[in-house]
Amino acid sequence: MQRSHTSSWESEDAKLQENAQKFGTVKGVFSRCLLNIFGVIMFLRMGFLVSQSGILLSIVIILLCASVTFITTLSMSAIATNGQIKGGGLYYMISRSLGPAFGGTVGLLFGVGNAIATSMYLIGFAEVIYAIHPLFGADKLLNVRIISNLALLAETVLALLGGMKLVMRFSMVLLTFIVAVIVLIFVGSAYQLDAAHGIIGWQRGVNSGNFGKNAYSAFTMYDGIEYDFFQVLALFFPACTGIMAGANISSQLKSPSKSIPTGTLGAIGCTTLVYIVLVLVLGVICTREALRHNDVILQYVSVYAPLFLAGVFAATLSAAITSLTSAPAILKSVVDDNIVPILTPLCGHRDSDRQMMIISVCIACACNLLGSLNAVAPLITDFYLIAYGIINLACVCSSFSKSPGWRPDFLYFNKYLALCGSILCFVFMILSNLFYAIVALCIALLLYQYINWVDPDVDWGKVSESRQY
Repeated sequence: MQRSHTSSWESEDAKLQENAQKFGTVKGVFSRCLLNIFGVIMFLRMGFLVSQSGILLSIVIILLCASVTFITTLSMSAIATNGQIKGGGLYYMISRSLGPAFGGTVGLLFGVGNAIATSMYLIGFAEVIYAIHPLFGADKLLNVRIISNLALLAETVLALLGGMKLVMRFSMVLLTFIVAVIVLIFVGSAYQLDAAHGIIGWQRGVNSGNFGKNAYSAFTMYDGIEYDFFQVLALFFPACTGIMAGANISSQLKSPSKSIPTGTLGAIGCTTLVYIVLVLVLGVICTREALRHNDVILQYVSVYAPLFLAGVFAATLSAAITSLTSAPAILKSVVDDNIVPILTPLCGHRDSDRQMMIISVCIACACNLLGSLNAVAPLITDFYLIAYGIINLACVCSSFSKSPGWRPDFLYFNKYLALCGSILCFVFMILSNLFYAIVALCIALLLYQYINWVDPDVDWGKVSESRQY
């Protein structure tokens, strides 16, 4: 008897020690989501958003994008509270809760989406370098292509050497620095005047009618693209992604079912508020022409321009290495489960880590050749919108099927709201770019049907099978 008590105490002590090494809501989810959401679009395209859409429609765009991520977070929270989460990140949660077809489709879409996101961050980094001083002549496109791919090479080497561990170790320091940069932008907006760069200040901005002029939309052609409401939405949407940062480390959270909903929803609320306030500030103190043509106008609004640039570099490079390491990890998880056999010969099993990294780098490199943030961001939007749409749709299917394995404890999940979220995702895709939407939807449908046709030998269960009971 004494021996069994000792064993029980030791087991309990081991559990307490393991739990002490895990993350809570703030550090594990809230801060990681903030670090992933605040990024290149906010620093380099918020002015462009206001110049095209005006203040009023910019706020509408922000709220629409936030509504999609909010509803998707509710669905993700339902998945997170559907039984005990042992780990494995977002793909693991979805595949084990909703079956291999939904899990495999979302996993592959997110894996490719992360690889494209790597390109977006590095193109943003290259655009800032070009704005400071062109390194390869006056051709912006050439500069961005070369600099972004050189940065990709450096990030790949760093990732292979374990650079992601440094990013995770100093994530709170990075977040603190980025938040400080944002605060300095708001502080600087109170007094900065720079007519040469289109910053006219609060008093003149209100008295001269600049606020009224910037209140309404003025969509124009830019870089060969004829912008409208949904084109601008597609450009801005990546600024609201990053909500899966907490779910991706579910195995490292003390209480995933509590931390994921609370931390993610808190981050969405915080970032949405910051975006809306920043739109109002820029709409008052900056002229429309300056907002449209100066990608780094925020450096002139900030208290100290060099610190702003350092913040952009920190945000873009840290986010790039995070995406570059996440993409192969997600893809490897799908391949290791052997639910998409067509990928097995391509990726293999013995050296799949390196092969997945090569695939991710090739995708990022190809996107870097586009040489424009405005061209890459809508691609990411399509991949994330269809993934979010599938997550919501999968939860709806599980709810209507009354599957015995679908019993989420999250009180605020609603199947009809999830259905609205799924419809919103698909509508935004179609209205932003019909061709990209059709291609993305066909890819997702083919993946889903292929996995169903393969019928992988797993014991997780499928949504479709639950209708038989």
